[in-house]
Amino acid sequence: MGRLLGAALLMSLAWTAGAGGVQAEGLSTAYSEVEPNNSFDAATKLTLGTTCAGDVSYENDVDYYSFVLDKPAEVNIRVVTHDNYAGSDSVRLYMEDAKGNKRLIASEGAIGFTGFSSMTLPGGTYYLYLDCYGGELGEYGVEVSILNSSNIEEEWNDTPEQAN
Repeated sequence: MGRLLGAALLMSLAWTAGAGGVQAEGLSTAYSEVEPNNSFDAATKLTLGTTCAGDVSYENDVDYYSFVLDKPAEVNIRVVTHDNYAGSDSVRLYMEDAKGNKRLIASEGAIGFTGFSSMTLPGGTYYLYLDCYGGELGEYGVEVSILNSSNIEEEWNDTPEQAN
């Protein structure tokens, strides 16, 4: 599956399987995903700055995670796997709009995928989607960390329609 490594958090990671699931040495205390989390509505809530252990181990298995930014922030979002593998477009980031619709804002994956680093996102609810991609991922860790929340523009205005 995918792994999203934050540039500020690059470090040598060693993974071990233990009774409590996957553990990442050198990262914040890990907790585990809550199954089933195979849809937006059943997404496991992420605690910002803490690694969550997950497992997608059979064909067509997917995991969803959610997190909330109270205000705009620059974030790193990463998924770390045993073998640095992410299937094409197997890691997706969605933002929930004011009407509750989920809008795809990033999609990545490939061998050597290093992630969504230093993304500036407006405040709101986000969903991270992980696709098992044919049963090839297995155990992984996922983490969202805030790099900066000062002096960040309050909304997106990347098109003339969104300009203020």
